[in-house]
Amino acid sequence: MAISRRTFLKAGVGVGAVGAVGVGYRQINKTKTQANIVIVGGGAAGIGIANQLGHYLDGATITVIEPRGFHWYQPGQTLLLAGAYTQVSDVISPNERFIDASVRWVEDSVIEYRPERNQVVTENGLLVNYDYLIVATGVELRYDLIDGFDPQEIGQNGITSIYYSPQAGIASHQQAQAFAHSQGGKAVFTRP
Repeated sequence: MAISRRTFLKAGVGVGAVGAVGVGYRQINKTKTQANIVIVGGGAAGIGIANQLGHYLDGATITVIEPRGFHWYQPGQTLLLAGAYTQVSDVISPNERFIDASVRWVEDSVIEYRPERNQVVTENGLLVNYDYLIVATGVELRYDLIDGFDPQEIGQNGITSIYYSPQAGIASHQQAQAFAHSQGGKAVFTRP
């Protein structure tokens, strides 16, 4: 069906009006609060909840405490192994790219929680008060608990591990390709 210029313009005005109402509706329904929210951890969960809270709360102070200056998209590591991603920059990006401008980012580590005082203490000695605390520190990879495993061997002699680092993911892809193009053999796959 052909669409006339007039019909196209009318549809555009309608979509624009609905979009404006949607934005206005969202702004009108923000919850007003003076809550001081601290989120420990700046991975996908921490940054995601910080940004969502920013969309729904009006007046809240939201702080993310995360020592790394970059976001490491760990699920993307599987795509490094598969060869769909090919570079470190496919899974590593600066935190500024993801943290909303209204969210305060403290580039530090929390070393002490003081729930009885609603405070956390950072490695650099910063005392951060909160009304609400969200801990989203993610997983801790403990390769040291695997008997006989040396992470420095990833990418050599058929040893692969996709989550150790982006570089290990790329090296693991190379090892997987070498195995796929070899004369065969046995492969052992484990999962924690």
